[in-house]
Amino acid sequence: MIGKLRSRASLSKRYVTFFVFILVLPVFVAGIVLDGIYFTSLQRATVAQMQDFVDQLAGAIDTEVRQIEILSAALINDEAFLDAARAFAGAGTSTEAYLPRQEIDRHIANLLNYTNKIGTVFLFFADREPYLYQNYRHSRPEPVFDHSIVEPAIQQPMVNYVMPRLKGLNPVDPDRPLLSIAVSPEREVYRDGLVAIMLSFRISLFDDIDRARGAASYGAIHLMDDGYPILSSAEAQGDDDRSATIVSQAQIASTGWQLIRTVDSQRLLQPLRRIRWVTYAIFFLLSVAFVMYTWLFFHDLVAPLHAIVSRMEIVETGDYTVRTKPDGPREVARLGHAFNSMLDQIQHLTQQTQAKERERTMYELEALQYRIQPHFVANTLNSIRLMAEAEGSTHIAGMSASLMRVVTESFNKSGRYATLAEEIQSVDSYVHIMKVRFGALIDVAYQIVEGADQARLLKMLLQPIVENAILHGIRPAGRPGRIAVAATIATDRLVITVQDNGTGMDRPTVAGLLQGPAPSSHNSLTRIGIYNVHRRITLNHGQPYGLQIDSEVDAGTCVTLTLPVLDDADV
Repeated sequence: MIGKLRSRASLSKRYVTFFVFILVLPVFVAGIVLDGIYFTSLQRATVAQMQDFVDQLAGAIDTEVRQIEILSAALINDEAFLDAARAFAGAGTSTEAYLPRQEIDRHIANLLNYTNKIGTVFLFFADREPYLYQNYRHSRPEPVFDHSIVEPAIQQPMVNYVMPRLKGLNPVDPDRPLLSIAVSPEREVYRDGLVAIMLSFRISLFDDIDRARGAASYGAIHLMDDGYPILSSAEAQGDDDRSATIVSQAQIASTGWQLIRTVDSQRLLQPLRRIRWVTYAIFFLLSVAFVMYTWLFFHDLVAPLHAIVSRMEIVETGDYTVRTKPDGPREVARLGHAFNSMLDQIQHLTQQTQAKERERTMYELEALQYRIQPHFVANTLNSIRLMAEAEGSTHIAGMSASLMRVVTESFNKSGRYATLAEEIQSVDSYVHIMKVRFGALIDVAYQIVEGADQARLLKMLLQPIVENAILHGIRPAGRPGRIAVAATIATDRLVITVQDNGTGMDRPTVAGLLQGPAPSSHNSLTRIGIYNVHRRITLNHGQPYGLQIDSEVDAGTCVTLTLPVLDDADV
């Protein structure tokens, strides 16, 4: 049986298989599917965030442009400022130009005080060099611009012209971008000499784009005018590979410029991919660690079980002396203790069974020991009977005939069982002998229910009880004795009672009858005794079968035999 069980999968193998196919693979497949869904969702969210950023940046640039347009409109419509500009344009000497210059500086300073921007104001005149005002100090030479830089504004007087040229206008740092707006006064004004005004301011947004700082540091940003880049972030310069980029764009309403942001998708997803591979690595390591732990756990669990199984194989051969070492977890160790305890009990029960078998054999031999030379005994009794009849001794002949029936019916039939009717015949023969021996002082009555006379029971059960009733109950009483034998069948039990009116016994004597050792003498049937009968019943049929004795001094004794109802297969 154990050899057949070895072909089955082990507990650890089943558990690891379950873990791999029920947990690891589904989680791995689900992780891949969710990973793809998450990446797609992330890309969409990133595109949306990029578009929001571009829209916000375009709006911020548009706001900056409009603020500077307001400043340029304020200057071009300030009559006092225009009068000072005409006076400066008409001054022939530096002395004459001093006061107009102071007036121009005051107006520009007052205007720039309302803003926190850093920049330069250029005044272009028809017949003299440009006038420059700055609200910051610098040590570089002033830039020299001709009228061509503001020519589009001159062509459309009183209209703000946002210059697409962002670099090269900063007198301090020509490489830093400036937002410049030019506006030309009405025709009659610049006839007197003022041709145009140009305001150039540093914009932090342009600095961030140009130097790839802040939000502009992530990806590349291009500021386009009619498809021509007027400002690009440092990262975008020289980057022509657009094969794997995400593009977002927005238009600046005030200038018509296009703001374009490009992000390398590989670079965008690289941190997430790194996290994903780290997650996969952790999951793999955890899986390997779990499998190793499972192997170690089940090794600690299964090894003691294998030891128990190997001991069970030895037990199958009939060797109950083996023991296993309780080892492993507490539950398995308890199993080892239970296995050893079971073997102890089996060994003890086996020894008890063997002892009972030996004892039963002893009692069977004791009850049947005088089967030696049964034919010789029967032939001798028959010869005595014939001689008594020849001499006319009827009592001797009858007694010999009764004894011959007892011997013949008890020992010349095969098997250990007899019917109740056969047992009663043996009792009748024995009682006849006792009447011849002690006189007609003994009377035996039978009350057997229908069917009980054919019930099977062990041989020589009633005769020893009747013998004890006569010898130890009726005879010592010295009065006529009555013995009542009754038999009933209740469900699966045969109950026989043997009651006498003899001297009776006290309780200690009754208790000793069923506890004392069997008689050691083997000389006659009378020495078989009550204990012998009780032990034969319990050894052959077990509990709750056997004898029960109820007795009172000078009131008689009742012995009850409880036996199983046997069928032909049982005997």
